[in-house]
Amino acid sequence: MIGFISNLVKSSIQYGDTVFIQSLDGKFSKAALIEGYYGKSGKLNYGHYVFLYLNSQKYLTVTDSADVEESISAQKNELIRIEKVDTNSNDLNYNSHVLLKTFQDSYLTACENSFGTTFDKSDKKAVFKIIQANVKMINQSPPKPNTKLYFGDVIKLKHINTKNCLHSHEANYQEGSKNFQVTAYHSRDDNDWFVVEGTNASVSGQVRYNQTVRLRNESHGQYLYSSSKYRSPVSNQQEVCTCIDGLHEYNPGHSTWKFLSGTNCKDMPEHVEVNQPLRLVHNETGSMLHSHPGFNFNIGWGLLRQQEVTCYPPTQDTNNDWILFEIRGKFHHDQQ
Repeated sequence: MIGFISNLVKSSIQYGDTVFIQSLDGKFSKAALIEGYYGKSGKLNYGHYVFLYLNSQKYLTVTDSADVEESISAQKNELIRIEKVDTNSNDLNYNSHVLLKTFQDSYLTACENSFGTTFDKSDKKAVFKIIQANVKMINQSPPKPNTKLYFGDVIKLKHINTKNCLHSHEANYQEGSKNFQVTAYHSRDDNDWFVVEGTNASVSGQVRYNQTVRLRNESHGQYLYSSSKYRSPVSNQQEVCTCIDGLHEYNPGHSTWKFLSGTNCKDMPEHVEVNQPLRLVHNETGSMLHSHPGFNFNIGWGLLRQQEVTCYPPTQDTNNDWILFEIRGKFHHDQQ
């Protein structure tokens, strides 16, 4: 979608601005508040991802089948990337033409009364103006994005050095524990999601650093697990797998972990939050969740290879560093 932003008061576009999104012929217009990804603020620029919070008090969303709908929460399908139309333009301001690209790589278009999508960014219906609104058109501010981690949340962890996601799938190790494999995977799919649980059902509230947690893979239901008894398939380090309660060698202590803050594991804030470097320590052995570039193995489906995940001693090795980069589909209001 090509967007255009016309300024009545100021030139730059800021997160939190209320705008009208119009087609160039003026026959289509929608009011929206521009919300930053995970609370980002300041000046909006090319390449940024935003949510469009409509005056219906819902978010514009594009489904996997490229249908445009509205949603009460901000998730990945609501993300819109601001892209250039004029390659000679460096700064995004009101009166700039932009492309608004969806998470599915389509572009929003102006239909008669609503947005549509196209995969052809040269489509003339994808040309918009975004005009600054003189009055606040959104009667209710959007809920705060969830930057804090709570028990029950569903999360993705990303390995900082390689940008791959913690991942588990229904394929067993050929040696070692022979449980489900855990890898760091460059693609994104449902096997990346883990539910954060306490040691019993009564544990609730915000997750603190150094608090014992369990991570259950949402796709197949098994828990992140490690034991010094088993070795990883490539580097011969401590194996990491997923394991379900009731297996013959199951030990609950092998599936409990603690988050530590930062790459030096010192000066820890109290609570776990999105986009903060962290480490995950295995309670039973004291080793850290670890991955490393170049250590890939065949997971058993044809030639598909994925990056090994292990447990490694608690050193300053940066391959022990992860980041909580996504919490799915929830908003939490501060409970403090």
